[in-house]
Amino acid sequence: MRKYVLLIVMVLLVGFGRDAGATLNVAIDTSAAYTNFVQSLNAPQTGSLDVFLTKDAGTYGVASYNARVDAPLTGIVLTGAGVPSAAHPALFPTTPLVSGTSTDSLLRVSDFLASGEAAVTDGAGLFSIKFTIPAGAVGDFPLTINPNETFLFDGAAMPVTLGGAPGTVTIHVSPAPEPGGSLLMGSLVMLCARNRARRRGCAR
Repeated sequence: MRKYVLLIVMVLLVGFGRDAGATLNVAIDTSAAYTNFVQSLNAPQTGSLDVFLTKDAGTYGVASYNARVDAPLTGIVLTGAGVPSAAHPALFPTTPLVSGTSTDSLLRVSDFLASGEAAVTDGAGLFSIKFTIPAGAVGDFPLTINPNETFLFDGAAMPVTLGGAPGTVTIHVSPAPEPGGSLLMGSLVMLCARNRARRRGCAR
């Protein structure tokens, strides 16, 4: 009986003592340079956003992950996943895998190491979200990391606890300026100038 009790205590120490007091989370790049667009009337626009890890303290090792990204049914199309940008150096040296169950509004991504685990640094990249904004689309389109299908695992295939809800971001597409409006304003200015010139001529 004592052997079983000792074994349980050891499991608890290994499972909960490793990352005690640390905070690890999955985030999406919210930089304005990558999330703000101007409506295109003639052609679709493409974009990419990094998904990366943030941590406050503690030591983490990650050997694999599964992630799901959700998007609205209209206004933006999820086209795939790739390696993260240089701003968030990749945690794994491999190319992320996109599940065949992914759709235009749902992206499932995974990756893993053949052996061992990678030490997590703050800002380490998991993958990049590839998306397309259809021609004519305008508005705000949220992208969300689904917490129910986003998991990290260590080298022993044990879940690595996340410190909070995964990140979200909103893609903002502002309306394209109307070319006719500026032409009309310019015509009005010219017309006003002509009328003033005529009035001055009549006054003489």
